[in-house]
Parts: sequence; structure tokens; C-alpha cells
Amino acid sequence: MIVQFSRGATVAASRASPESQERAKDHMQWYCQLTAFAAIVTAMAVVAAPANAAGDPVKGENVFKICSACHRVGPGARMLSDRR
Repeated sequence: MIVQFSRGATVAASRASPESQERAKDHMQWYCQLTAFAAIVTAMAVVAAPANAAGDPVKGENVFKICSACHRVGPGARMLSDRR
């Protein structure tokens, strides 16, 4: 059996101390929980995105007035200050 640690180092289980094996096991459990949490948060954001897409057009128009100082909307629209 081979034990892999977070930094990529691998140690044969026969040479790894019981503490090292336990630490590797705890790390893997923590990593799996973190990955599951990240997947759930991502899924929630994807599901909630269409609900926010409808928005309030009047509010959006008022907010865009600030942006219209530099930005335009429509076919061929470009930023007024060309950052090159």
C-alpha cells in the first residue's frame, strides 16, 4: 500500500509511521469534504443564476447610466476609452 501526502510525496506504507498514515487519512477526508462543499456551492450558484437574470429593467437602466460614461450597448459597441 502507498500513502500519498498533500505535497505529492509518496511513502510506502511499510515505512510510514502510524501517525503519518493517520495524518494522510485525515487530510484525504478533509479534502473530500471541501470538494463536496465547493461542488454544492457551485451548483447552487448555477441554479440561482437564471432567477437573477430577469432582474428589474428600470433599476438596470439607472445603474447603467454610471457605466455609460465609458461603455456602450448595441451592435458594434466599444468602450470609449480604448485601453491598449
